[in-house]
Amino acid sequence: MSIEDLLKPRYKVIAEYPDSSYTVGHIIHEADNLEGATFFTKRVHKYPHIFQKLEWWQDRKIEDMPEYLIFPKTGEVYKPTRYFLDDGKFGKNVSCYYTGEKEKRGKWKGEETPFNLRVMLPATQTDYINYQNSLK
Repeated sequence: MSIEDLLKPRYKVIAEYPDSSYTVGHIIHEADNLEGATFFTKRVHKYPHIFQKLEWWQDRKIEDMPEYLIFPKTGEVYKPTRYFLDDGKFGKNVSCYYTGEKEKRGKWKGEETPFNLRVMLPATQTDYINYQNSLK
């Protein structure tokens, strides 16, 4: 899945509403919206009790996750070693591990470090290569 697709707005139906064509739990992609783009671009935010705006990482399949991730605050770019389903306090979502080549965030070389996807964004291979080159 491309970074652009991962970052497109999505909404989860969390309550029933009159004449709805969606069931509770359905994820609506703005591009796939059958009720008209105007509704989602101008009015969906008025109904947070019906539609939950999803973060890019929420309610994703493992195979849809990006190959690279970036910490926007620091510019660090990583290639996760594995993703897994995490049934944590934010619901059932995908999380990931990174096995570092150097000591990072208090972890020793080669030890798996869990990443919090809430503070990360998808990145490209070019971002990763440029970041690796900046470490040399």
